[in-house]
Formats: sequence, C-alpha cells, structure tokens
Amino acid sequence: MASEEAAGIIDLYQRKARDWITSRARATLFEKPWLDRFRALLPPAGPILDLGCGSAEPMAAYLIGLGHPVVGVDSSPAMIDVCRKHFPEQEWIVAYMRSLALREQFSGILAWDSFFHLCHDDQRLMFPVFRAHAAPSAALMPCAW
Repeated sequence: MASEEAAGIIDLYQRKARDWITSRARATLFEKPWLDRFRALLPPAGPILDLGCGSAEPMAAYLIGLGHPVVGVDSSPAMIDVCRKHFPEQEWIVAYMRSLALREQFSGILAWDSFFHLCHDDQRLMFPVFRAHAAPSAALMPCAW
C-alpha cells in the first residue's frame, strides 16, 4: 500500500465509522482462535494495548470480558466515541499509532485490522513503537494480511 493510500484510511474510517461498526456487530468473532493463542502468552488480567481498536467490537470486547484491561488507540474520533460509550471503564485514546508515546507498558500489544493499512516502510517503523510499549516478555499480534 502506498503512503498516500495509507494516509487516506483515517478519513475513510472517520466518514464510514457507523457502517464499519454495524458490519462488525453482525460478524462472528472469527478471530477468537488467534485471540486465545495471544491470551495464552499473557499473564491473567495482563493489560493490553489495542492499536487501531476501532469501536472495540468484537475483539477488545472479548478481551475485556475475560478480565484484561484494555487501552485502545484509534485515529478516528468517531470510533473512540463508541468505545467510550460502550466500555467507559477502559482507556480510549484518539492518536496515530505511528507516533504513539504513552509512557506505559503492556503485557500484550494487538494491532489487528490496523497494521496492514500502513505502507511497508511505516510497518517497519512501528517496531520501535511496539518495543517502547512492551513490558518484558510481552506478546505482539500485528495483522499484516
């Protein structure tokens, strides 16, 4: 994906947030086997950073339901508004994952349905961001379809 196309994704998700949320609400959690493998690498109730969290449905919702605190980051204010409405006890941040600097570390970092939107150069540049937010022995699950 070219950098220009990747940059346009933020505007697309902002404009189409409601459509995305509706379509994901109807979908099954086909990612469950992957999430269960990811969770097996985490301590019980280990905190998770969800980069490109969208509306938190269904993936972050699944992890929250299993007792993991989640900090979700998305560049779409519309998506984060939905997260805050449905899961007010969690932390939701409007930010670009490429320039994230939270001063926190997490047992797990999830970048599903977000990492693949980045061009290859930006994907490579994410690894220092992952490292800065990873606790010792943290699990990382990016998805680069």
